[in-house]
Amino acid sequence: KERFEMKRGVILFTLSLVIIIFDRMGYLNWFKSPLVKLIQPIQVGIRGGVIEEKQDNSEALSLVLKAEMMKLKQENEKLRELLGTKVSPSWKFIPAKVIKSEGGDLVIDVGSKIGVETEMVVVALAREEVNNGILIGGIESVSEYQSRVRLLYDKESKLDVVMESGGQGVVVGDGEKLMIKEVLLKQGLMEGDLVMSRGADGWPSDLVVGRVAGVKKIDTEVFLEAMIDEVVEVGSLREVFVVSF
Repeated sequence: KERFEMKRGVILFTLSLVIIIFDRMGYLNWFKSPLVKLIQPIQVGIRGGVIEEKQDNSEALSLVLKAEMMKLKQENEKLRELLGTKVSPSWKFIPAKVIKSEGGDLVIDVGSKIGVETEMVVVALAREEVNNGILIGGIESVSEYQSRVRLLYDKESKLDVVMESGGQGVVVGDGEKLMIKEVLLKQGLMEGDLVMSRGADGWPSDLVVGRVAGVKKIDTEVFLEAMIDEVVEVGSLREVFVVSF
C-alpha cells in the first residue's frame, strides 16, 4: 500500500510539472480560451454585484448623514433662540445624553465621530434672567462614541467670571461645590448676584455659572470670597449640549 501511495504521488507530481511546462509553451491555449469565456461573465457579475452593493451602501450612508446634519442645524437654530442672548453664528451645538456621573465627571454619549473634541465646553439649559445657557464644564477626553466632561467644581477647574453687578473674580472648585475668589473689596459681592463666564482662557463669555451665596470677608485680605449656588443640579441632568465656538 505504501508503494502504491508513493507511485501515485510521483505520477501526480510529474503530471503537474508537464501541465505547467505545456501551459508556458502555449500548448494549452486551445483549452483555456473557452474556459475563460465561460467563467468571465460569472466573475464580472460577482464583482459588479459587490460594486453595486458598495455604491448602494455609500448612498444610503450619505442620505443618513445629510438627514442628521439637517436635524442638527434645526436644533442649533432652536437652541440659539432658547439661550436668549446674542450667540455668534460660529457656535455649533451638539446634543448629548448623560450616560453616567463618575468621580465628579459626566460621561456623555457623543464623541469624535460627530466632531466632539477636547476643550469644547458643555452647557445645560435652564430659565434665567440674563440667558438660559448654564455652563457646567468642558470636554476632558474623547473616544469615538463617548466623551468625559470635567465639571466646573473639579479641583483642577478655574474660570474667570463677572458678576451681574459688574465685579470680577475667579471661580474654583473643591471637588463638590463652587467658590468665587479674588473679588476686590471695593467691587463688593452681593448675595444672589448672577455669576457669568468672562470669556478668558478658552472659555466663552456670558454663560451663567450660578448665584453668589454666603459672602465671606477675610480681615487681612483685600479680597472677598463666597460660595456659589448652582442654577442646575448637575447630578440630575439627563441632557446637555457640547458647544464648538
